[in-house]
Amino acid sequence: MSQDRFTLLAKELQDSILDYCDARDLFAFCQTSRSICQSTLPRLYRTVDLSVHNLKGTFTNKAGNPVEADYFGRVAEEIDHVVFARQQQFVGTLLQRPDYGRYIRTLIWTFITPPERAEGSDSAERHDVSNVWRAFQSITRVHHVDIAFLAKSLDPFAHSVSEEDHSQFRLGKRKRAEKEGPPPIFASAGSLRLSGSTPRCIVNAILHAVEPSRLTSLELNNLLDPGQELDDDPQRWYRATVDHDNVRLLGTDAAIGDAATLPCPMSGHLRHLEGRCTALTSLCVRGVGQGNEYEDCWVSANDDARYREWASFITSVQATLTSFTFEQGMPADDEDHRRPIKCRHGVMFPYFDMRPMDARFEKFIVPVLGNDQWPQIKNMTLQGIGGRDGNYRGRFFPSPDVIEESERLRERIRAAVPDGLQLLIEEDATRRFASAFLDD
Repeated sequence: MSQDRFTLLAKELQDSILDYCDARDLFAFCQTSRSICQSTLPRLYRTVDLSVHNLKGTFTNKAGNPVEADYFGRVAEEIDHVVFARQQQFVGTLLQRPDYGRYIRTLIWTFITPPERAEGSDSAERHDVSNVWRAFQSITRVHHVDIAFLAKSLDPFAHSVSEEDHSQFRLGKRKRAEKEGPPPIFASAGSLRLSGSTPRCIVNAILHAVEPSRLTSLELNNLLDPGQELDDDPQRWYRATVDHDNVRLLGTDAAIGDAATLPCPMSGHLRHLEGRCTALTSLCVRGVGQGNEYEDCWVSANDDARYREWASFITSVQATLTSFTFEQGMPADDEDHRRPIKCRHGVMFPYFDMRPMDARFEKFIVPVLGNDQWPQIKNMTLQGIGGRDGNYRGRFFPSPDVIEESERLRERIRAAVPDGLQLLIEEDATRRFASAFLDD
């Protein structure tokens, strides 16, 4: 069919034909004539998927353990480099033609470590994503946003701050940068899915930009805050200097300020949305949890605050939710980062008590599940509740009392939730989670 005949067809017939075209065909259509380009461009850019975090299959972390594609700190594959190159082309196009951004309705994107830094490079060097951020600012009518932060040391400030500011940022004195943050993006989004490890100011640039009353779906998938880089190796700095009895002095107590000093699961990012998401119908919260009391990298006050924040936000939206998913789980085992465990006479205890994450779930989340304020709820999925795994799997086993207590917890949830909903409670999580403590 010639282009003249195509343009003579009714608009409905043109749309039907274009529905059968993939991105490659649409791109070819755009090059045939100006009029066809104008009618095809919105369809070509409607859905932009330049991601790797939703890929199926098995990947590995640095210790060689199998992990999912969205695992922060996994080993880079060839597909990562291919998608990164395509991302660079897309960003270049959008910077040259920012008017194309208005056509995008769905954006699925993975922040990937550049190939030249994927192996053997200096981890202190920051990854400049300021051009990506500028391109994203032109996406003004997007509805669904799915972003995973798998790249280390993201820097959206590179073109907006001085070298002196960068020096202060590197030294951990980044309070001003955290307050200002990068420019807000995706104000039109009604559905958000965020995953991975990134400074909280970057998450806030998204969550603070959206109009909460328009948000219908929110998924937070194990968001981690990498903390301030007080050394080229922040984990080594942490292990060498942290005082577990006075860890609040290092800036990681329950009232986390503008910047988290130490790497930790992210918290504080939901406060802006609390009580304002009046149309939210779907909520999914997933996160890594503390497996046993001997893991010295966890700060109880911080994790209590995280679960308390989750509970408070769930309470604020439960009246409109039709679907709710909560999942907690262990990090992938990493032998190289295992820490010593308290022992009696040099012999490790054969049992561990109920996992701290389960105790926090029971303390903060269960009361919300049973408060009888779920008028619209239809589906509720709870995973990783009362699990028997721990960081020292094979060396610690739950005692019979703990097994009984975990089962009582699940029974208590079944009795507490509203009647008539489709409820799924699973002892095991569906996956292993990345950890801010173990995977940098």
